[in-house]
Amino acid sequence: VTPKWVKRIVRFVGGIFGFRFERARAYEECAEKRERIARNETAARQAQYDILKLENRQLFSSLQAMLAREEELRRELDGEVLERAVKIQKLEKSREAAEKQAQALAVEKDRMMHRLRDIQEG
Repeated sequence: VTPKWVKRIVRFVGGIFGFRFERARAYEECAEKRERIARNETAARQAQYDILKLENRQLFSSLQAMLAREEELRRELDGEVLERAVKIQKLEKSREAAEKQAQALAVEKDRMMHRLRDIQEG
Protein backbone atom coordinates (compact mmCIF):
# COMPACT_ATOMS: atom_id res chain seq x y z
CA VAL A 1 0.00 0.00 0.00
CA THR A 2 1.38 3.37 -1.10
CA PRO A 3 1.18 6.17 1.37
CA LYS A 4 -1.12 9.04 0.58
CA TRP A 5 1.60 11.67 0.42
CA VAL A 6 3.55 9.64 -2.21
CA LYS A 7 0.42 9.50 -4.37
CA ARG A 8 0.02 13.24 -4.00
CA ILE A 9 3.64 13.91 -4.99
CA VAL A 10 3.37 11.58 -7.99
CA ARG A 11 0.13 13.22 -9.05
CA PHE A 12 1.66 16.69 -8.57
CA VAL A 13 4.82 15.86 -10.54
CA GLY A 14 2.79 14.13 -13.26
CA GLY A 15 0.50 17.12 -13.44
CA ILE A 16 3.43 19.50 -13.82
CA PHE A 17 5.05 17.43 -16.54
CA GLY A 18 1.74 16.72 -18.20
CA PHE A 19 0.89 20.41 -18.16
CA ARG A 20 4.29 21.26 -19.64
CA PHE A 21 3.93 18.67 -22.40
CA GLU A 22 0.40 19.85 -23.08
CA ARG A 23 1.56 23.48 -23.19
CA ALA A 24 4.46 22.58 -25.49
CA ARG A 25 2.07 20.73 -27.82
CA ALA A 26 -0.27 23.77 -27.78
CA TYR A 27 2.64 26.10 -28.58
CA GLU A 28 3.71 23.82 -31.40
CA GLU A 29 0.18 23.73 -32.83
CA CYS A 30 -0.05 27.52 -32.58
CA ALA A 31 3.30 27.89 -34.34
CA GLU A 32 2.13 25.55 -37.12
CA LYS A 33 -1.11 27.54 -37.48
CA ARG A 34 0.85 30.81 -37.58
CA GLU A 35 3.12 29.39 -40.29
CA ARG A 36 0.12 28.19 -42.28
CA ILE A 37 -1.56 31.61 -41.95
CA ALA A 38 1.66 33.35 -42.93
CA ARG A 39 2.02 31.09 -46.01
CA ASN A 40 -1.61 31.76 -46.97
CA GLU A 41 -1.14 35.51 -46.53
CA THR A 42 2.06 35.40 -48.60
CA ALA A 43 0.30 33.41 -51.31
CA ALA A 44 -2.61 35.87 -51.26
CA ARG A 45 -0.24 38.85 -51.51
CA GLN A 46 1.61 37.18 -54.38
CA ALA A 47 -1.66 36.49 -56.19
CA GLN A 48 -2.75 40.10 -55.65
CA TYR A 49 0.63 41.29 -56.94
CA ASP A 50 0.33 39.05 -60.01
CA ILE A 51 -3.18 40.38 -60.70
CA LEU A 52 -2.00 43.99 -60.39
CA LYS A 53 0.97 43.24 -62.63
CA LEU A 54 -1.32 41.74 -65.26
CA GLU A 55 -3.72 44.70 -65.01
CA ASN A 56 -0.80 47.11 -65.35
CA ARG A 57 0.43 45.23 -68.41
CA GLN A 58 -3.05 45.39 -69.95
CA LEU A 59 -3.39 49.10 -69.13
CA PHE A 60 0.07 49.80 -70.54
CA SER A 61 -0.69 47.97 -73.79
CA SER A 62 -4.03 49.78 -74.16
CA LEU A 63 -2.27 53.08 -73.42
CA GLN A 64 0.31 52.30 -76.09
CA ALA A 65 -2.48 51.52 -78.55
CA MET A 66 -4.22 54.79 -77.67
CA LEU A 67 -0.98 56.74 -78.13
CA ALA A 68 -0.35 55.07 -81.48
CA ARG A 69 -3.91 55.92 -82.57
CA GLU A 70 -3.44 59.52 -81.41
CA GLU A 71 -0.21 59.78 -83.40
CA GLU A 72 -1.95 58.32 -86.45
CA LEU A 73 -4.82 60.81 -86.11
CA ARG A 74 -2.33 63.64 -85.64
CA ARG A 75 -0.54 62.63 -88.86
CA GLU A 76 -3.87 62.46 -90.71
CA LEU A 77 -4.83 65.87 -89.34
CA ASP A 78 -1.45 67.31 -90.28
CA GLY A 79 -1.92 65.90 -93.78
CA GLU A 80 -5.40 67.41 -94.04
CA VAL A 81 -4.14 70.76 -92.76
CA LEU A 82 -1.33 70.68 -95.30
CA GLU A 83 -3.77 69.78 -98.10
CA ARG A 84 -6.06 72.61 -97.07
CA ALA A 85 -3.14 75.03 -96.91
CA VAL A 86 -2.12 74.04 -100.43
CA LYS A 87 -5.73 74.44 -101.63
CA ILE A 88 -5.94 77.85 -99.94
CA GLN A 89 -2.68 78.92 -101.62
CA LYS A 90 -3.97 77.75 -104.99
CA LEU A 91 -7.26 79.57 -104.43
CA GLU A 92 -5.42 82.75 -103.43
CA LYS A 93 -3.24 82.54 -106.52
CA SER A 94 -6.25 81.95 -108.75
CA ARG A 95 -8.06 84.85 -107.03
CA GLU A 96 -5.06 87.11 -107.59
CA ALA A 97 -4.91 85.98 -111.20
CA ALA A 98 -8.65 86.61 -111.57
CA GLU A 99 -8.25 90.09 -110.05
CA LYS A 100 -5.40 90.87 -112.44
CA GLN A 101 -7.46 89.60 -115.33
CA ALA A 102 -10.45 91.67 -114.13
CA GLN A 103 -8.20 94.74 -113.95
CA ALA A 104 -6.83 94.03 -117.40
CA LEU A 105 -10.37 93.59 -118.72
CA ALA A 106 -11.43 96.84 -117.06
CA VAL A 107 -8.50 98.66 -118.69
CA GLU A 108 -9.36 97.05 -122.01
CA LYS A 109 -13.02 98.01 -121.57
CA ASP A 110 -12.02 101.64 -120.83
CA ARG A 111 -9.86 101.70 -123.99
CA MET A 112 -12.67 100.24 -126.02
CA MET A 113 -15.12 102.79 -124.61
CA HIS A 114 -12.71 105.62 -125.50
CA ARG A 115 -12.30 104.24 -129.01
CA LEU A 116 -16.07 103.92 -129.32
CA ARG A 117 -16.52 107.57 -128.26
CA ASP A 118 -13.78 108.63 -130.60
CA ILE A 119 -15.42 106.75 -133.42
CA GLN A 120 -18.87 108.18 -132.58
CA GLU A 121 -17.51 111.73 -132.32
CA GLY A 122 -15.42 111.62 -135.18
